[in-house]
Amino acid sequence: MSYLEISMHYELSFKMIEKDYKAFLQDGFYVSPKTDTSLHKHNYAEVHLLGEGRAEFLIDNQSITVNGPAILTIPAPMMHCCTYQDEALLHTAFQTDCQAEELRTYPIDNGIVKAFFEAIQLCRLTGNYSTVAFYIPLFCNFYHKEHHTVTEIKDYNFLISEFFILNYDKDVYLSDLADQLHISERHAERLVLQYTGRSFREELVAVRMRIAHQLMQAENASLEQIAKYVGYRSYSGFWKAMKRYESEHAQKQEVTV
Repeated sequence: MSYLEISMHYELSFKMIEKDYKAFLQDGFYVSPKTDTSLHKHNYAEVHLLGEGRAEFLIDNQSITVNGPAILTIPAPMMHCCTYQDEALLHTAFQTDCQAEELRTYPIDNGIVKAFFEAIQLCRLTGNYSTVAFYIPLFCNFYHKEHHTVTEIKDYNFLISEFFILNYDKDVYLSDLADQLHISERHAERLVLQYTGRSFREELVAVRMRIAHQLMQAENASLEQIAKYVGYRSYSGFWKAMKRYESEHAQKQEVTV
C-alpha cells in the first residue's frame, strides 16, 4: 500500500473579511489511501478534504459516509475517527480556529481538489507550502456562513516565499516583488531580509541552488539542463553561482560551529 506523508509543523494566519484566523498544521499535511485512527477530539474545528472515492467516519457514535470530492467539517469538541477509505482516495485534514458550527459535508469542484493535491505533491520538490496554504481560506469559506468572500492572506512570510518559489526560473528583480506586494522597494528589501536573513538577490540564488541540488539527486538531467531549469542562461553563470553559494554556505557553517 502506497502512502505519502509530508511533515509540516506550521501555523498559518489568514483573514476572512472581519476577523483573523489560524489554521493548525502541526500534524502535517498527509495524503493516504487508507487512514484508520483512534477516537480523538480537538479544541478546534477539523476540516477534511477528500478526493474521488469514499471514506467512512465515526463521529460522536454516528457513522458518516462521505463521497468525494467533498469537504467534511467536524466541530470541536466532537469525538471522531476515520474508519475506512477507498484505496484510491486522496485525503488530508487540518485544524482551524475558524470554527464550524455543524457537522456537515459540502460538495466541491473536482478541479479545485485536484489542484490542491497537486500542490501538496509539488511541495515534496520545492519544500515550500505557501501554494498549499492559499487554499485554506477558500475551504473555510464553504462553511463560514457569515462571510462570503476571501481576502488576502496577511502574511508576508508566505507571500515572499511564494514569490521566490514561483519565479526562481525567471529574471526577476526587487521591483517585481515590491509591485506584487504593493509596497516600496525599500520596504520589500527589509521584509526579505527580515524573513529570510538574506538580501533579495541572495535569497533568489539560495532558492535556485536548493532546487538545483534536489534535481541533481532526483532527476537524470545534465548540469546544463538543470542550469536552464533554475533560471540561468549559461552553464558558466550557473556554475560560478553554485561555487560561490557553496563557499559562502560553508563559511557560515564554520562560524556557527
